Amino acid sequence: MDETYTAEEINAMFSAMGDSVTLLNELVTGGTHSDDIDDTVDRNYRHLEIMLAKDHISDDDRDKTSYTDAIASSKTFLGL
Repeated sequence: MDETYTAEEINAMFSAMGDSVTLLNELVTGGTHSDDIDDTVDRNYRHLEIMLAKDHISDDDRDKTSYTDAIASSKTFLGL
């Protein structure tokens, strides 16, 4: 069962997810691979996957396309 969060807490979670999308888009578009970059991409796309699986995020009416697109492009970048 999911915990109960305030609207402010949920907004902060979506903000953090947006930060991950921004970072992922920059790194993936840059096209450069290194251990640090690949690790950062891996951690951030997994963060998005975890968050999208949470009821309080998935049940929210906000458009989640940018998150799912960032996950897909990250997996392609990492060759997954």
